[in-house]
Amino acid sequence: MRILFILFFGTLGVFSCNKKDLKFTINGVVSDVTFNAVADGVQIRLYVTPLGEAKKLAASTSTGSDGSFEFVIDRDRIEQVELEYRKENYFDESVIINFSDLQVNEDNDASLSITAKSWVRFNVRNQSPSSASDEFKLFKYTGKEGCSECCPIGYSFYYGAVDTAVICANNANSYTSFYYWVINTQINGQDSVYTTPFDTVEYNFVY
Repeated sequence: MRILFILFFGTLGVFSCNKKDLKFTINGVVSDVTFNAVADGVQIRLYVTPLGEAKKLAASTSTGSDGSFEFVIDRDRIEQVELEYRKENYFDESVIINFSDLQVNEDNDASLSITAKSWVRFNVRNQSPSSASDEFKLFKYTGKEGCSECCPIGYSFYYGAVDTAVICANNANSYTSFYYWVINTQINGQDSVYTTPFDTVEYNFVY
């Protein structure tokens, strides 16, 4: 009986220790869509959201020359992990993995792709204003949207003696397309500009 008692609690101690020492391994490779290559030097921050609490920074790293990265974190009581990927002149990306999707016995893949930035600078100038009711209308219908530097899909309006510039971020190696009108004139049209990595293309509307 004494032997069985010692054996039982010894086994329980082993299982308790193993459960406590369980880890999550989160890794992957970051690819550069623009240059069809792996992306080195990408800053990656890993946040965890404990149950009932706000998310907090748990670890950070950078991708190596092969674009790879890895985190090993404790198996705590959390709701999710979130990874943020940042590199200068590239659009930020993120990945969220819910706790229920995290695997203990295998790697958790958080690979993704990043895209280089480019920009369109629209210069709008009314060189012969007749009144404050002069109206210029620009409708962007393709191009990147949904980022802090992006211009939304849709209409923009400019009135009177306008002389301004609007800069819109775009995915490199892609088009921004638009229509434009000067209301109550024959000035109107449709055009597109192709933006290249890390460069700004200027387009002038002078009327």
